[in-house]
Amino acid sequence: MEDLLQGLLRSDNKKLLKDLKNIDAAVYLDPKGERTTASIRSTLNNFVSHLRPLKNTETPFSVRQWVLSCRQDSWLFLASDKSLSI
Repeated sequence: MEDLLQGLLRSDNKKLLKDLKNIDAAVYLDPKGERTTASIRSTLNNFVSHLRPLKNTETPFSVRQWVLSCRQDSWLFLASDKSLSI
């Protein structure tokens, strides 16, 4: 996770463009348009900031495994958006 955030938010523009050249978003990253790239990174930073506390681990979290563990001393909070409800 940290490698992903480091690459997206802190690498120089040339490296970022090279790393993202094969995805659809690459069209928005013009090597000559530093202001546009900075704006995109600023917006991206707002959306991925909640990922910073996540740590790399050998055993990633699984909701399924958590439910099956039947632990009585743990909680799982899930956020939802009312506009997505049926």
